[in-house]
Amino acid sequence: MTDNNSLVERLSRLSPEQRALLELRLKQETHNHYEHTSIQRRQNNTSLPLSISQERLWFLHQIEPETPIYNIPCVVQLKGELKTHILAQGLNMVVQRHEALRTNFTVKDRQPIQLIKPSLSIPLDYTNLMSEPASIRQEHMYAQAKALIRRPFDIVYDPLLRAHLFQLGVDEYVLVIVLHHLIADGWSIRIFMREITLLYEALLYKQPTPLAPLLIHYADFALWQRQWLQDSVIAQKMVYWKNQLKNIPAILQLPTDHPRPPLQTFRGAQYHFSLAQSDSQGVITLGQQTSTTAFMILLTTLKILLYRYTHQTDIVVGSGIANRNQVETENLIGFVVNTLVLRTQLTEQLTFRELLERVRVTTLGAYANSDVPFEKLLEELHVQRDPSYPPLLQVTFTFQNLAMPPLRLPNLTLNQIHIDSSTAKFDLELYLENLPEGFTGFLEYNTDLFKEQTIIQIIEFYRLLLHAALLHPDQQIGSLISAVDHMQRSQKMDQQKIQRDTDRGKLKATKRKKLVYSQENVIKKHNLQEGQSLPLVIQPQMNNVDLVDWISHHHDEIASALQDHGGILFRDFQVESLTAFEQFTQAIHPQLLNYKERSTQRSNVSNNVYTSTDYPADQPIPLHNELSYSHAWPLKIAFFSMQTAQRGGETPIADSRKVLQLIPPTIRERFQRKDVMYVRNYGDGIDLSWQTAFQTTNKAEVEQYCRDAGIEFEWKDEDHLKTRQVRQSVAHHPVTGETVWFNQAHLFHISGLTANVREALVATFKEEDLPRNAYYGDGTPLESETLMVIRQAYQQATISFPWQQGDILLLDNMLVAHGRAPYTGTRKVVVTMTEPFNSLDSDQKLVLR
Repeated sequence: MTDNNSLVERLSRLSPEQRALLELRLKQETHNHYEHTSIQRRQNNTSLPLSISQERLWFLHQIEPETPIYNIPCVVQLKGELKTHILAQGLNMVVQRHEALRTNFTVKDRQPIQLIKPSLSIPLDYTNLMSEPASIRQEHMYAQAKALIRRPFDIVYDPLLRAHLFQLGVDEYVLVIVLHHLIADGWSIRIFMREITLLYEALLYKQPTPLAPLLIHYADFALWQRQWLQDSVIAQKMVYWKNQLKNIPAILQLPTDHPRPPLQTFRGAQYHFSLAQSDSQGVITLGQQTSTTAFMILLTTLKILLYRYTHQTDIVVGSGIANRNQVETENLIGFVVNTLVLRTQLTEQLTFRELLERVRVTTLGAYANSDVPFEKLLEELHVQRDPSYPPLLQVTFTFQNLAMPPLRLPNLTLNQIHIDSSTAKFDLELYLENLPEGFTGFLEYNTDLFKEQTIIQIIEFYRLLLHAALLHPDQQIGSLISAVDHMQRSQKMDQQKIQRDTDRGKLKATKRKKLVYSQENVIKKHNLQEGQSLPLVIQPQMNNVDLVDWISHHHDEIASALQDHGGILFRDFQVESLTAFEQFTQAIHPQLLNYKERSTQRSNVSNNVYTSTDYPADQPIPLHNELSYSHAWPLKIAFFSMQTAQRGGETPIADSRKVLQLIPPTIRERFQRKDVMYVRNYGDGIDLSWQTAFQTTNKAEVEQYCRDAGIEFEWKDEDHLKTRQVRQSVAHHPVTGETVWFNQAHLFHISGLTANVREALVATFKEEDLPRNAYYGDGTPLESETLMVIRQAYQQATISFPWQQGDILLLDNMLVAHGRAPYTGTRKVVVTMTEPFNSLDSDQKLVLR
């Protein structure tokens, strides 16, 4: 009885692919030659070749040496009594145990080879955040950890492992481990963390190591793999793959929000979601009824979704497999994982159950031949390479049936933390894991292809489709898709009606007689300048069109146009008063931003309606995104021209997406890695006083604001305040998901001042006492030459037009930067800032890069 229970327990621990493969192999009459070929230790260390997977990754690294996409992070929170010196000692015992962790890569005789150091000491870097306000420690840890995760490795000279320990409290720590994919994979992370915890406990209690000696090292596996690939067995397996992948489509034609760049980019984001617990249980139940695994059911659902979006009947999805079929590799840290190509033909006439059976057969066949490296397939199949997308696979799926085993240490509680690296190797990558509360995970997507809103719609379609398939597995695919499409349309119409009713109820009544109209042609739209989509111009085609009332009927249309164009110019609507402008602003969004933490002087003329920046008329205001130096900013900003200047006074604008593209990649990457630090000194009478900037005379209120906003502050004397804050340089738009240049480094830096003002300030103040200045986020100086390049990018992207009285310019503050040209005469432009966005809110942190 005990043996039987033990067997059941061991079977329950198998991953979906392991259980499916066991089923297949129990039916086979012959043994797999690959499994029973033992791996021997090598005899020498000279000219060690790379494994097949390593070789391709090495080649990709030569093309993109600065990319972080092949960095593998593991972030663990530790609470309790931690002995940091023992942790460091255990870390280096793991490094000494595994040759892969002591490996670098170079070239000999025009071939890449492995160089293994006989010994290597990895420092456990340490950062103490306890001196920072408790409210911002977590945020600073996340920012610094993300920078560590994104920092590239030099594979020739750097250790390809870095470790950093952050201390957030007396008994609270976060350990960040980053390994390069050349020396590790996801399975390796489990081995690494298991061994470091076992060694920590042994060292703590002065016990011998509990780890048995390794049978081989990774270089032994690489040598064995190359020898095995020359065996006749590989030819048999290659026949399977050549038949399976004959005439495979080059690409899944997913409809994208942005044109596919000519060179594949790796900027990405993740949208996290969970499936209903009832559906998660339903997947398990259907699997038991159909002799399939959860992986197969979830993959079948994904295949139908891809058919729905691409209208292609030949659907190819990739999936990783641990590929540790030999006992020698089970406890080995190294790049062993393989990628399977899972191809399925489908039609709308198939039922979900029938397609599931096709997926099952395909998956089992792939598992049985999983030891052929993906890279070997690319070579043997002569896959045509296109630099704009990854070969064979643009969409992948991973299902983790068993989460990483709980990590335990004496007197410590350990929990794994997820930090998004803002990268994407594929167009789409669906990841799900089985947790007690149900299936949860994320969809990782390339942000140069997709907007976040599109990803949300894809996820919602997946949820609804899975739910419908579980209820009606014998329904045809076409019917399931139609049902889900109908549900999504109904939901959208309901949401739009609720939004319209809500917005209409919040509009203020106007005394002006409204035009009652039934046709949609009361306005016309056009581009202001030929060949430029920014701004979109909206004008009435008849007299007395009430702008506020028109907005109330077209709220979604305006929101969509603003996302596409970045800015809308409302012209000739006979908006004549401040009250009418307030009503316009509230129709767009009822919540106005209180202009606090000011960098420039403004006057509040009415209910958070402000004057334009009080700045000398003869000097330009450089282009910038409002409050992008702060933790909170408006998503929308509106300008109302009440009186035009005699000459000049335009409000030049620039698309922040275009600015980002115009900045050279090396500069972009450096800023993304380091971010921007803004330093301000209040109280010398040169810049704003702290009372004006923070709109209070109460020091305690200032201090509390700074703590809440993640601003370091220092009272230098009774009336002098110094602040420092590190903010993003690049951001993702929370609605569209687009990447934008979003900071004011060029505006705050002293090089942005005129020469005479700059010289006067330098002669008067030490650098650390300048009224304002900007640095990289790590405190190192910004190069004036770099900022000149950034200013040139703004200049190239600038669009300018003369104001007309009554004009309203509505901008998406993250998509479009604005400035002000010098002018003569009287100019009166008032401003409102709406839809406040707080980057410190936990739900919004993923926007920042």
